[in-house]
Amino acid sequence: MSEGSNDRRVNKNSRIVRLKVSDGSVIKGRIFLDADERVIDMLNDERDFIPFEDEASAIFCVNKNQIIGIFDDLDQTTGSKVRQPQRSEQASVPPTTPPSSRFR
Repeated sequence: MSEGSNDRRVNKNSRIVRLKVSDGSVIKGRIFLDADERVIDMLNDERDFIPFEDEASAIFCVNKNQIIGIFDDLDQTTGSKVRQPQRSEQASVPPTTPPSSRFR
């Protein structure tokens, strides 16, 4: 190996996601996974923070305890946008009566 090479370099795959965090904001960018790692594996590992690259290419650490959702907009194999269900296709659930007022 040449003198300038870095033996500690770890190759990662990036995955385009949207993170919803505890303050309600949604951040679009990339998370980084090992070759055989799944998103759920990354969320369940021992690390408290994960590296995240936003759309402006800023890299920062996200506290996993602040993540309330991860959404994947793209089919990672084809790069095409995943079709979202139309409003007419979404399930409609009628509101329920609060338990305290049900038996008066």
